[in-house]
Amino acid sequence: MKKVVLLCSIVLGASVFFGCQGASTSSGDGDNPPPTSETRIYIGGNEDYTNVVTKKTYQQVKYWTVTNDDCSNMTSTILSDGPGSGNLDSIKRNNNNVYSAGQVQGSSGDYKQLWINGISYPVGEYAKGGRLFDMIIDDKTVYLCGYEIAENGAASYDSKLWIVLDDKTVEEVVLTKAPDIGQYEAYAYSVCFDDSSIYIVGYEGVWSTAFNPMLWIVNKQTHAVQTIEIEITPNSCYAESICEYNGDIYISGSERGSSIYSAAYWHTKDGDKTKLYRESITNGTNVEHTKSIAVKNGNVYISGFETASSGVNKKRFKYWKNGVAVYLPDAHDTSLLGKMFVTDSEDVYIVGSIKEGEYYTAYYWKNGVKYQLSSGSHDMYVSDIYVEN
Repeated sequence: MKKVVLLCSIVLGASVFFGCQGASTSSGDGDNPPPTSETRIYIGGNEDYTNVVTKKTYQQVKYWTVTNDDCSNMTSTILSDGPGSGNLDSIKRNNNNVYSAGQVQGSSGDYKQLWINGISYPVGEYAKGGRLFDMIIDDKTVYLCGYEIAENGAASYDSKLWIVLDDKTVEEVVLTKAPDIGQYEAYAYSVCFDDSSIYIVGYEGVWSTAFNPMLWIVNKQTHAVQTIEIEITPNSCYAESICEYNGDIYISGSERGSSIYSAAYWHTKDGDKTKLYRESITNGTNVEHTKSIAVKNGNVYISGFETASSGVNKKRFKYWKNGVAVYLPDAHDTSLLGKMFVTDSEDVYIVGSIKEGEYYTAYYWKNGVKYQLSSGSHDMYVSDIYVEN
């Protein structure tokens, strides 16, 4: 385990309403956003921006705050303003603070960043590049998961957990250390916790052969790591999302059969988090991948997409509720699915970007109803969503 102290820097921000088109400005100055009793939607991603001086286009890391479902009041906050492109993969709000995690390109690697109310804190080692895929907050402690280039060279990757304490000290836990074989890849994609442990899922393996889905259980006190292979298969299998509900954990993923990928999820029973049970939710005919999982009031929600083998606009976003598929209304081959958020009242929010003409336009869906976030005059990508009401 490695421990370092994080330095911070303030990133200037600006917000623009375009009100599912509106416009306004604000700065990422570290002030706590005010508490609110109305529904607020926080959406993270990036957006193309052309520097007026250099004339170069790059992707700004941003998040958007939407008040009310019709996007009649929307602001955007810039977290990174070049010179390299970046992306934001996770956004949360806790104790009136907005937490964002992502990375920004540097001259010889990627800066993995945690932003708290617009103040940036580097995570991990710059020289090792990598990415932060997910985070979760436990009071004032932030758990982030992702990967870095392994010690044995750029062809291998280590999956890691970073723990950011209230004093901004960061503790690093290596989940899978790549063996010295080259081309070995290990990724940590999603994280949750309970009173005693932190649970992370991802996959590891050799690109030329197959990946295995993994569950890592990290003791909160000692940071000892227990590794569980979720499933052993001759074909690649991926675990990409995890959540905790009523003492059990739920994991969504995709498995490659003889010719296509199918969707599935695994769960524990009666609080025994070392034994997993598999549930299939595939239709068996089309390629299916999962993205997020959530459990509310005993109902299991899994988001993903399906791709048919032939035809035009074969790719469709969807989610499953207790194994029953609900399709979002649009089908586009050139589309990128972001994450899902399910509220306690079981409203289902999903974000994604669809290429319409020359550019990607950003959207979110609430219970299947689509709301447009960007104008479509340039690329905008959205990756995560958090809803507070």
